[in-house]
Amino acid sequence: MTSHGALQLLEISDAYTPEISGWKFGRIRSVDKPNDCIILKLEGPLRQPRVRDYDEFGEVILGKFELELEEEINSEKYVTMQLSSLIDIRMRNDL
Repeated sequence: MTSHGALQLLEISDAYTPEISGWKFGRIRSVDKPNDCIILKLEGPLRQPRVRDYDEFGEVILGKFELELEEEINSEKYVTMQLSSLIDIRMRNDL
């Protein structure tokens, strides 16, 4: 049996304000009740790619709290999230 889930969480927007995310979908790998967390494999990106601004030399202008990363983090798309940090979660079991 495979469990699928859809969830929403609180995110920081590009303007550094809190907002509720759109629905994120994935397969539930495990639920760790003692630690109040869930591990799932996302079926899409955790966040939509940010629209980038460039200076006159073609260099990316980073936001106030951004770091320049060499490669994509979490390329396997497995994420661990605290159940208490989720705004809404819906689960479906497939036989």
